Amino acid sequence: MTASQIIDRALTLADLVGSSFLTMIDKIQSINEAYRDLYGKILESNDDYYWTEKIFALSPANQGSGPYEWLYPLPSDFMKLRSLDYSGGVGWMPTRKFNLGMKDYNPFTPYYRMQGKNLWIIGGSLSNPIGNYRLAYYPPPSFITVPNIDIPFGESYQPSQVPSISSPFYVAAGHGMLYVYFDGTNYNIRYESSDAGSNLASEAPITLLTQAAAITNLVYYKGVLYWLQAGDIYAATTNLAATITPVKFSNVANITSFSINANTIFYTDGTNTSSSPTSAFAATVLWAGVVASGVYRLILGAYTYLSAGSVWYKPVSGAAVNVAAGPYSACTNDGTYLYALDAQGVLWQGTLTLSSTGVPSVSWTELHSDVAILGNVYSTASYVEDYNEGDNWVSVVLAEENSLVAISANADYSFDYPSNLLTECMAYQCAVDFKRKQSPEQSAFLQNELKARLSEKQDEFITYLKRDENMPERIRNAYADMSNIFGMW
Repeated sequence: MTASQIIDRALTLADLVGSSFLTMIDKIQSINEAYRDLYGKILESNDDYYWTEKIFALSPANQGSGPYEWLYPLPSDFMKLRSLDYSGGVGWMPTRKFNLGMKDYNPFTPYYRMQGKNLWIIGGSLSNPIGNYRLAYYPPPSFITVPNIDIPFGESYQPSQVPSISSPFYVAAGHGMLYVYFDGTNYNIRYESSDAGSNLASEAPITLLTQAAAITNLVYYKGVLYWLQAGDIYAATTNLAATITPVKFSNVANITSFSINANTIFYTDGTNTSSSPTSAFAATVLWAGVVASGVYRLILGAYTYLSAGSVWYKPVSGAAVNVAAGPYSACTNDGTYLYALDAQGVLWQGTLTLSSTGVPSVSWTELHSDVAILGNVYSTASYVEDYNEGDNWVSVVLAEENSLVAISANADYSFDYPSNLLTECMAYQCAVDFKRKQSPEQSAFLQNELKARLSEKQDEFITYLKRDENMPERIRNAYADMSNIFGMW
């Protein structure tokens, strides 16, 4: 099941379908608390589903304060130790835990203990540790993300008019959407504010600019609208209500696409990728020889990455290094995640993970299907409302639905644990939380019913988690067993 399916099930159990007093924060906090509790039970049972392994060798850099001890940093995703083995040349052997009375010894085989964020290993053939080590451990539970409801726009248009909408750009002010609409003769920059009421219907569009010249690549940044027109960037200050007066920002006539980040415009002319401050146009070539259809900046760790069309690059000494390629027709980012649209209309969210050299690997999660046009991604983490608390929004035009919407950038987390008891327990726990918030007095009966059912489900889950650890049988009290024959002992 997915996180949103569990939330829907919990709302049904709590008889709260259609209720509006539960916020997204309520739902996300509840499902994460339920999952963390059950994840702890899974780890306590020594279940092996979530464990991961790492093989490592000790080096002089791991030398501890004594000649026969080493401190090895635990992995960044380490939460709980499952086991530690060492290789003595004849396969893997278990590394035993030592008590503090042994801390100054030098046993022939290695022993371990935890010390803060390190593995504390002693012994192992004088000052030379034995072979490799195999660390099995549990990572912390994942943070469960739940997609928010879509925010619709363009509802005043006929279905046949929606394909004439381009360059969607969601902004936090008024929960609005900027876009370009071509009426068959002129290009119109329009803005719609979404009603924060129960139906989230968009208000009537406001036309900020009408002109015959084509407008593409619409960007809103710090109260200024930027767009691409005849190979140059144009700009105009706006309050998102009155008509605007455009001014040519650049004067090069060959720019093909651009984006803005950190008071800097990143653009390409199809040959060079360059940048300019937003205060005044002053071109700086970042690298040459890259034919690109889009430029987006992402800072990750100590490194800066730029996307050029469908490929992500890391500038190195004026050159471009491919770090994440794919058959994508468009891509962007929100400063944390990558977003790429493939030829089948599927929108993907990518997570970059840095290597020690700064070269990232990318893991992709499907975010939405049926996407015809990908616009910007806007973070509303500091702009809280009842229905989109702390969320990020992706501006898109959907093909089959033929609609303009801002969709949640939260992926719908999918639970793959091999027992449905996990998700059933989570649904009942969330239902109890939701009902408690509704009214502790009026809903006491249903709360008690839900709690009783939750307890049953949890007992079933605990029973399911019992594992045969291949441990020796416990020593039985033989004398007590004979008491039925010989009397009490």
